[in-house]
Amino acid sequence: MMYSGTATLSTSDQLLEAASRYGLFCGTYDNGDRCIKPHPDSSDWELVNHNDSWVLIVRGTPQIQFQYPEAARFIARVCQTLVQPSHHAIL
Repeated sequence: MMYSGTATLSTSDQLLEAASRYGLFCGTYDNGDRCIKPHPDSSDWELVNHNDSWVLIVRGTPQIQFQYPEAARFIARVCQTLVQPSHHAIL
């Protein structure tokens, strides 16, 4: 087996990297928990990394706990709705 010399990202880092590519805000709270949300000032929803899982918080209320695969699917689905192409072409 060959070693490429690149470090493997943790699943949390992979999710943060993917969310960032979609244009979502990724940050870290003072307690070390990481978060993903539509923009820094958003209070509509956020995903917070806590104890090796992700918790979806909607308007301040925890809703569901995701493992990495479910959190990744959630981010992909949310971003599909955020970047739907316009049906009105500008000519």
